[in-house]
Amino acid sequence: MIKAGQITRGKVFLVILPSQEIQKNVDSTVARLVKEKTSIVYVSFNKPYNVLSKNWKNKKIDLDKILFIDCITAGVMEKQNGKNVIYDLSPNTLTAISLAISTFLKTAK
Repeated sequence: MIKAGQITRGKVFLVILPSQEIQKNVDSTVARLVKEKTSIVYVSFNKPYNVLSKNWKNKKIDLDKILFIDCITAGVMEKQNGKNVIYDLSPNTLTAISLAISTFLKTAK
């Protein structure tokens, strides 16, 4: 579990968790960071935006501070509209993913 004191402003973190703990830890970490008004980039390689956004809306997590990069929906299922979601990037396009993250972080408050 990531502790609050480990996350500080101006830092970038990559979080890798055991599969059985992923969703519980991701949900609680994202909820805490959003409450702290931290901008988040969530790159998903295993769950589509529509599943994640529905789950987090049900948990009353404000999605406005989150940029979703959905690397699995394009070409597989219907895209769901959202103002902070990017589709059409595959896991193989690391440069494009990096550029999308950089652009978002430059404009995020």
